[in-house]
Amino acid sequence: MRIAEASIFTADAGYRTAKYLRITTDDGIEGWSEYYDQFNGAPIAPSITSLIAVLQEHGFDPSMPGVISDTLHATTKVASGGNLHQAIAAIENACLDVQGKALGLPVSKLLGGPFRTRIPIYWTHYGSFRAAFAGFFKRAHGFEPLESMEDLSRLASEVRSHGIRAVKTNPLCQVDGRLSMYGNGLKLGPGLFDSHLSLQLIRDVHAQLDVLQDSLGPDVEIMLDVNFMLRADGYRRLARELDGRGLRWLELDGPEPGALQEIKRSATMPIASLESLYGAQAYRPYLEARSVDVPLIDVLWNGAVQSSKIAHLSEAYGLNVGLHNPVGHLGTLMSAHFAAAFSNVAVLEVRMDEAPWIDTFLTQPPVITDGHLILSDEPGWGTAIDVDQLAEYPRTNRELHHDLPH
Repeated sequence: MRIAEASIFTADAGYRTAKYLRITTDDGIEGWSEYYDQFNGAPIAPSITSLIAVLQEHGFDPSMPGVISDTLHATTKVASGGNLHQAIAAIENACLDVQGKALGLPVSKLLGGPFRTRIPIYWTHYGSFRAAFAGFFKRAHGFEPLESMEDLSRLASEVRSHGIRAVKTNPLCQVDGRLSMYGNGLKLGPGLFDSHLSLQLIRDVHAQLDVLQDSLGPDVEIMLDVNFMLRADGYRRLARELDGRGLRWLELDGPEPGALQEIKRSATMPIASLESLYGAQAYRPYLEARSVDVPLIDVLWNGAVQSSKIAHLSEAYGLNVGLHNPVGHLGTLMSAHFAAAFSNVAVLEVRMDEAPWIDTFLTQPPVITDGHLILSDEPGWGTAIDVDQLAEYPRTNRELHHDLPH
């Protein structure tokens, strides 16, 4: 089997651009993967195209994703990580879909599972994306903008209707009469380099958690994600401030292993981190330092083959892992197959707030019932992309940025 063609497709997904890779084999099998590079500052499509050309030139078999993944990583050592790692991940994930379809097996079985077919999920960016993209959600869903912390309580009925038992939110503040997300240390805008933990941020987080805990009740767990907002001293202080709030975890990024270890020691709640790392070798010093309670793995950024190595390494240290998955439906199904194949995957991140039309992008969209994603036993990822539907929603030139506080 050989790669006959590789194509990249994009579509308007509301407040983001949906991006997919299709690998077509010489005997007509199509393998799909979703990828996302909006945090990168540069697209990964050129790297995908160049690497595919190398695989075609040397006649690699796309039904051998492990060989392809390890070979591409071995031959690109001097440029490892970042965009290049994500490009390899997109290719290996599409090749897993090829392999599954060629063998008539779901990816969860190719990876050694499934241990389960009902994957527990949590609602990510709960309330925070409704605030960040208020205009879009008003136009697309008719949701009224969130003007105050108390307005977050309106979302609780949606949580109950889906049977969801955990949510993750990001710090919010009030700006010009409505709620807005604090800067996360990643996006251009006011406050990008402001890594100080202010008294106002502390007050806002407490007010936000008060409303969420009161409206959701004691049976829904809450996680708080502060991304790259702070430096080590700020994270330590925030962890102390949140003592007694009963968070499932505090999620943060950035500190080196020693600093993260100190943060973990000062916290009474579990610390989740490492979603922005690439490869098992990068995770190893953090695990050796016992600096994190919940290592987070991004299957779309690392690739399912390389993510498997990280999950096994984490299990050697007695740790359950979480899956970073703030992306669309195909990415969710890809991550769900991975979650089914490893007994130490605790929970799957799912973006419940999406454009209403993205269900049409997939021939079989995800099925979520009673707080769980129900895994298909169809070959590969159990779905495919409907290219004709993508064409109905062409990517626009607009860039959607949420308002950041000054």
